[in-house]
Amino acid sequence: MENKKSRKLVTVPSAQNSGMQSCADVAGPPPCTFEPDTMCSDALATMASWDADTAAVCVGKRLFGVLTLSDFRKLHSRPANGTYVLSIMTPLRHLVHVLPSASVAAAMSTLLESGHEQLPVVDGCDHLVGFISRWPYVARRG
Repeated sequence: MENKKSRKLVTVPSAQNSGMQSCADVAGPPPCTFEPDTMCSDALATMASWDADTAAVCVGKRLFGVLTLSDFRKLHSRPANGTYVLSIMTPLRHLVHVLPSASVAAAMSTLLESGHEQLPVVDGCDHLVGFISRWPYVARRG
């Protein structure tokens, strides 16, 4: 059983009852979603065709991890057509993510501090709500 205490859940102020937008309000779907038993070769081809650098790895709504183009370096000499994405993805327990009730302002601060371009928004049951990206907000700031 996974130790939930090791997960990198960032506690940020809730937007509930504050009049602020929550992460659930603005989270968008990932460009690609794969199941853990997807072959790396198929995932890479799909991500390339969608010009995506990030994909969610899910079973149903449950997020298992995130796959980025950088993760494909973990293949080393292993064949991409014989390796599952499960073996190279970053598992949920190692991801910085936010709750749906987190305020957008607090999530943006976390994004900027962490250097990540986007964060998964995940509820208490590990269900993926979507991703929140810093780019629409950074662009507005000028």
